[in-house]
Amino acid sequence: MNAVGFHKLRFYPKEPTALNIHGMVHESGINTITKKLFNLPLSEFVHLKDRTSNKRKYRDAWSFNEQIIILANDYTKRKNISIEINGSAFDHVCINVEKVCKLIEQDFIVSALDAKIDTLETPFKQLFKCYQHDAVTASTLKRSDRQSKTKTITFGSSPEYQIYQAGLYHEHIKDPNLTRHELKFQGKQAQEFFNQWRRDPENLEQLIKSFIIGQFNVQFKQLTDDSNVGRRPVLPMWQAWTSTAAPRRFDRVTPTKPQVANQQKNLEARLLRSRLEIGEGAYQDALESVAQAYYLDRHPNERSPEHQLTFDFVPQFAAVETLEIPAGDPITAW
Repeated sequence: MNAVGFHKLRFYPKEPTALNIHGMVHESGINTITKKLFNLPLSEFVHLKDRTSNKRKYRDAWSFNEQIIILANDYTKRKNISIEINGSAFDHVCINVEKVCKLIEQDFIVSALDAKIDTLETPFKQLFKCYQHDAVTASTLKRSDRQSKTKTITFGSSPEYQIYQAGLYHEHIKDPNLTRHELKFQGKQAQEFFNQWRRDPENLEQLIKSFIIGQFNVQFKQLTDDSNVGRRPVLPMWQAWTSTAAPRRFDRVTPTKPQVANQQKNLEARLLRSRLEIGEGAYQDALESVAQAYYLDRHPNERSPEHQLTFDFVPQFAAVETLEIPAGDPITAW
């Protein structure tokens, strides 16, 4: 029987201003939230000062047995709190998971989520042996110390998928052979995974497996003499374990404005290197055109389909050409 659930859930209120009094996060607002979510008054929490979490510093924090942590952020312009439920709270049934998640749907936004499956159906020693012999294929980078005593197989970085022996790290797990499959999501991907799960709460195991085979495309292969790992048959145990789910993946991330800004810098650097070849006048004109194209990318409503500009260099750097591209396209040629 597989144990399915969460190892971490972090979320924050949709309406942070309701917590603020005189520009500060006030304890009365946090007390209302802890009672509503966990049926616990804030007085049951231990008050901590100047706590750091996920490389961010918080002025105040309140901890309930390190299972539930409330972090208050007054160091930024946007005053807010962040609530984190850690694995021990889920493992020891210290919270009503269904009640909390229904309230999160209504009033909170999920910012981080670790979902897990604990199972004996995928013996870790067998999986790790495949990994040691490079008999694993995946769409993301595989990284782990193949000789490490604390063996963990990791795929990807954001999101991240880990496989390890849960019994080595958690005292309450009595079977040391129990294998944990854990997905770690941040930001919008955490929100999307949470929302998909809430549409079908009974099928969390299938949802986790669907991202393992869709987002990460992990396949453990049989150990054969074929030098082409892609041609090797899938390990029967792995095929049986993943066969109950259909592949899913997140949409590709659209390039953000900082990337566009870097493209502008790269264009300007290329222009500078060709300054002597194209002449001072052409160089200044090209700089102005680069700035105009970057401005139009940030303000698409001001674009003209006939005058959208991008640039290219002829091999002899004799001139800088002006090309037309369709309206609505960002500066992606670079």
